[in-house]
Amino acid sequence: CYIKFTIATDGSVIDLVILKGVPGCYECDREVIRVVNSMPKWTPAYKNGTPVKTFITTKLWFKIQ
Repeated sequence: CYIKFTIATDGSVIDLVILKGVPGCYECDREVIRVVNSMPKWTPAYKNGTPVKTFITTKLWFKIQ
């Protein structure tokens, strides 16, 4: 599952988008959204000593049991 999201200046996850979900498994896509939104706050990026928004694109692997 490929996702893209933004880390806000306060460290919260915003603008989460699934770029490529698990084919035929909408429940899996919803679970990815739930898990990412329930993560603790991240440490924001800093530029010249000021927190800035950071865009992250990543792939998540998970095992279906």
